[in-house]
Order: sequence, then C-alpha cells, then structure tokens
Amino acid sequence: MTNHHTSGAHVEVRGGHPPGLRAAVTASLARVEARLDRHGWDQPPALIGIFHHPRPYPTRTVTSITTLTSTVDTAADLVVEVDAGLVAPATWHRPHPTNPAVNLHPVDVLLGLPAELTGPAMRDWLRDWLHHDGRRLVGFGFCFEAWQGMIRPGYRHGDLAAAPATQRTEVRAVAALDTAGHAWQLIRRRDATRPAITTSDSTGQHIAASRVLTALRRLNQLGHSR
Repeated sequence: MTNHHTSGAHVEVRGGHPPGLRAAVTASLARVEARLDRHGWDQPPALIGIFHHPRPYPTRTVTSITTLTSTVDTAADLVVEVDAGLVAPATWHRPHPTNPAVNLHPVDVLLGLPAELTGPAMRDWLRDWLHHDGRRLVGFGFCFEAWQGMIRPGYRHGDLAAAPATQRTEVRAVAALDTAGHAWQLIRRRDATRPAITTSDSTGQHIAASRVLTALRRLNQLGHSR
C-alpha cells in the first residue's frame, strides 16, 4: 500500500490547453477510476499517459473506446486518450537493492522511471509512444491503492500502514498532473460508491511536498522535451 495525501479545490480553467480540455480529462479520469473499481481491490499500481488529439475522430457517434491499454473520450470536439501502455505491470514489483526479500516502494519506482526512460534502450520507443497517431501529451497520472488517515505530529512514512484499523481507511487514488501544473485527485474509499474528485492549479511548493506529483512533473518535463 502507498501512503499519500494531497488536497485541492476546483478552479476555473486558464491557458495552456484547448478550452474544455480539462473538463474532458476529468471525465476520462473518472472513467479510468470506475474501470479500476470494476477490477476490484489489491491491484498493482499503473502509470497512465494523458493525451489529446488535435482533430476529433471522424466517427462522432462513438463517445467511449476502451481497449486493454487505453480509453478515448470524445466531447466538445476533443479527443482525450488515456494510455496505460508505457510500462508493464511487473515494473512495480522490483526487489529492493539492499533487501531483496522486500520490493521497492512503488513511488520509489515511479521516481526512478524518468532516468530509465531516457536510456538508449528506451529513448526511441518513448518518442514513438508519446507521438503515436499524432497525439499530444497533456500530462501523466498514477493509479494506486493507499491508506488515508489523520497525520499526527512526528508522522513518518509508513506509519499509517501500521496504525490500528480505526485510524486508517483504505482508498484507491488516481493522481494526475498536466504540463501546465494543473492537478487532479480522485479518491474512492473502499466502501464508497464513487470517488471524491478535486482539481487544483498546483504551485511548485505543493508539487515538491508530494513524491507522486514530483515524479509526475519529472515525467511531464521528459515528455515535453521529446
């Protein structure tokens, strides 16, 4: 499980992306979370790339296309694609270098991905993946399960996992960050019928305070440079 906490409030869209794109991204992320919920709990994390296509698909009657790795939503002449095919599920199960009996924390793996993706073996593949079918990068997201609870004085990473059941709640989270610094957070409690969705324009300080958002910003910077 991953310990993660962010907060935010809804704000109006400002420049950086086509009008209506952020609302379309919100709808797409909600569909992604609902799809994860149908698969049940105790699932591995997933890294997703979020894209838009400069022109709508010619078939306007299709509002949702779902494959094994991607979801495409058309709304207001926008096509938003969410692609989970950048890394394999096995990526998140890596032995710790100093303690092979324990896996690396998934967020540590996430933080290390930008360096891996710029290596000679991945560089050309990454560029082709980013620009597949003429799509343009909007941002990246991370889907994971976590413990949520009150942060007490002296908190250390991992404390929630060891806390009594009455002091913590199991949640599924989808955190996303676009290239302009706009963040999405979808959190569903294990017993909830739908996720709580918040969005915000994140400052550098806010991003730096979250290891997940820090990793997503690094991936955005990498994707923007390709």
